[in-house]
Amino acid sequence: MPAGLVAPAGPALARAVLSGENLAGANLADADLNGADLSGANLSGADLSGATAVRAMLARAGMANANLADADLTRASLLEADLSGADLSGADLTSADMFRVNLADAKLTGATLAGAHLVRGNLVSADLSGATLAGADLFEATLRAAVLRDATLREAVLAGVDLFRADLTHADLTGAELDHADLAGARLAGADFTGARLNGATLRYSNMADAELAGAELFMADLRGATLTGADLSGADLRGADLADVTWSAATAWPQHIGKDVEATSVEVEPGIWRLGDGDLLAAGGTTA
Repeated sequence: MPAGLVAPAGPALARAVLSGENLAGANLADADLNGADLSGANLSGADLSGATAVRAMLARAGMANANLADADLTRASLLEADLSGADLSGADLTSADMFRVNLADAKLTGATLAGAHLVRGNLVSADLSGATLAGADLFEATLRAAVLRDATLREAVLAGVDLFRADLTHADLTGAELDHADLAGARLAGADFTGARLNGATLRYSNMADAELAGAELFMADLRGATLTGADLSGADLRGADLADVTWSAATAWPQHIGKDVEATSVEVEPGIWRLGDGDLLAAGGTTA
C-alpha cells in the first residue's frame, strides 16, 4: 500500500443490496453498512462489532447470537428482526424502528436506544443495565426477568409492558408512562418514578424500598404486599390503590392526607417496620397534599 494511505476499517458496503443473502458467521467488523439493504438476510453469528449501519434496512433479518457491540444502528430498520442472544453492548440504536423485534437474552449493556420504537418487542431476560431508553416507545413489550439496573427510561412509553420480576434497581423512570404495566415481583429499589404514570399497574410484592414516587399517578394500582420502606410517595395519587399488606418504615413519606390512616391500620412487624392491614380503607382518599 502506498505510503500515507490508510486501509479501510472494514468492508465498504454502504447502500449495498444484500437482502435475503446468507451471511451467517460473516466477518463484518467495522464495516460501512450505511443505508445498506440487508432485509431478510441471515446474519446469525456474524461479527458486526463496530460496524456503521445508519439507516440500514435489517427488517426481518436473522441475527441470533450476532456480535453488534459498539455498532452504530442509528435510525436503522430492525422491524421483526431476530436478535436473540445477540451482543449489542454499547451499540447506538437511537430512533431505530424495532417493532416486534426479538431481543430475548440479548446483551444491551450501556446501549443507547433513545427514541427507539420497540412496540410489542420481545426482551425477555435481556440485559439493559446502564442502557439509555429515554423517550423510547415500548408499548406492550415483554421484558420479563429483564435487567435494567441503572437504566435511563425518562419519559419512555411502557404502558401495558410485562416487567414481571424485572430488575430496575436505581433506574430513572421520571415522567415515564407505565399505565397497566405488570411489575409484580419486580426489583425497584431506589428507582425514580417522579411524576410517572402507573395507573392500573400491578406492583404486587415488588421491592420499592427507597424508591422516589413523588407526584406519581397510582390510581387503581395493585401494590399488595409491596415493600415501600424509605419510599417517597409525597403528592402521589393513590386513589383506589390496593395497599393491603404493604410494608413501610418511619422513613416512608406518605401523601399527607392518608398518613394518619396508614398509621392507624398498620402493625409493627419488627422494630421500625410496619405492615399495612386493610388497604381498602385508603381507597377513598384524595391525591395530593
